[in-house]
Amino acid sequence: MKLNKITVLLLLSYFFISSCAVTHHKKNLIDFKTNKISESKLKLDGYFYHEYEMDINWENPPYPYEKYINETGIKKSKTLNAIFIYDDGFTYVLSGIDGINSYYCADGRIIENSYQNAHKNIKLMVEAQKSNDKKIRRRCDFEPDYINQKGLTEIVGNTIKIQYYQTEMQIPNKDSFNSYYLYEMSGIIENDTTFIINKIKSYRTENTKDVSYIYKFKKAQKPELQNYFKKHM
Repeated sequence: MKLNKITVLLLLSYFFISSCAVTHHKKNLIDFKTNKISESKLKLDGYFYHEYEMDINWENPPYPYEKYINETGIKKSKTLNAIFIYDDGFTYVLSGIDGINSYYCADGRIIENSYQNAHKNIKLMVEAQKSNDKKIRRRCDFEPDYINQKGLTEIVGNTIKIQYYQTEMQIPNKDSFNSYYLYEMSGIIENDTTFIINKIKSYRTENTKDVSYIYKFKKAQKPELQNYFKKHM
């Protein structure tokens, strides 16, 4: 099969950009080879979520938010962070999901600024992984070979530690290649359906922020994902 010059250049550009992205803080990762999460500690047949209101009155907000603000005058969205935890500790973090934004992988969504609708959008995103539409399946596979939003959870006694990677520019506030930086949430398990996060650490800056985020359990279908760390590290 012959490749034209444009295709070759695009492929070379892709591999060049990929090679410039660095995954940091590997030495600080939870031991993913032997880690296990017991269902006596946390329920695993769904996800844990934190509900909060987010200010959406940004400068030049994306169209769905601008339209919603203009129509309703409301400048806050009811928003969810969801954490999917698997029995080997592998974790997928889905942040900032609401009922207003337009999500490609939430086919059939409705616009409604409610926590219930935000949960529905998460459900639709997970279902899109098995869509009959090949294009949707391909684009909505939760990027299994991409470390962004992937992480690990560890439980010791009644304490919980959740690590996850975020994509950030290598040089903050300046156009530069992206790299992957580790964050860590830690807190206390109340019971098998509730835990409270009280600290969030950035390994990039070494800063730790005190918080009080309550995460509750919702039974739901989970994305079908392999443990990224076992596969790639």
